[in-house]
Amino acid sequence: MKEINIESIEHLILELNKLPNNYIYRGHSDTTWRLQSTLERVLGNKYVSHSREFEKYAIDNFSSRFHLYNDSKVLPISKLEWLSTMQHYGVPTRLLDFTTSPYVALYFAIENIRKTDDGVFDIYALNYRGLLNKSLDYIKKHNNTIQVTYEDLFYERNELFTTIDEGLYEILWVVEPNILNLRLERQSGCFLIAGNTNKTIEQILINDIYSGINNYRFIVPNKFWGNIYTLLQRMNIDSKTIYGDLEGLSKSIRLFMQAYS
Repeated sequence: MKEINIESIEHLILELNKLPNNYIYRGHSDTTWRLQSTLERVLGNKYVSHSREFEKYAIDNFSSRFHLYNDSKVLPISKLEWLSTMQHYGVPTRLLDFTTSPYVALYFAIENIRKTDDGVFDIYALNYRGLLNKSLDYIKKHNNTIQVTYEDLFYERNELFTTIDEGLYEILWVVEPNILNLRLERQSGCFLIAGNTNKTIEQILINDIYSGINNYRFIVPNKFWGNIYTLLQRMNIDSKTIYGDLEGLSKSIRLFMQAYS
């Protein structure tokens, strides 16, 4: 993971814009936060030994009661769709939220920072095409019945996720369920997930199979908060457009007050 220290708002825009379209992004308000799924954080040291057990419990309980609370006629079908829906409503899962938009990631990074805060925050940029190609190569070496190419992924993403999940492959996978919720659509969202729970996302990311892939961590001083807020406003990226509900409106009002106080 190459670290780049940002020296100005112009430097930040230059670095984000020069990356090709095959990157996904995640913003952290605190540089001590790790690339951990919510299930990793909740289980801590018990993640490796208990994650599958807890995941099954969560899916069984959530899916059996889903119809009691949900007015939508759309019902998740695959395991990936159930995990995505659970993630949306706050159930700890193995999914780690990312976005294909560096500026949406930038918004999430500054959302919980006050403009008077010292210190730094960070933006992660992962080469998802590189990750997926390396993961596919690994899978094919261990299962010669799979002949899927990178170009096939869009049409077989749910099916491939099931194959990877059942095969316990020690790889990373970038996924987007066939059925999207509104927030995922607004945020250009996708997920990063570890195929094998014997290791965490961070542990698998540094595996030798991913050597040679250019992944980045941009470290940004908090003092640029005001400039970033103004930039995102001009791009129509704020909590109203990202959340699309009353929570988003409330966050937008709070950030406006913070920016001009």
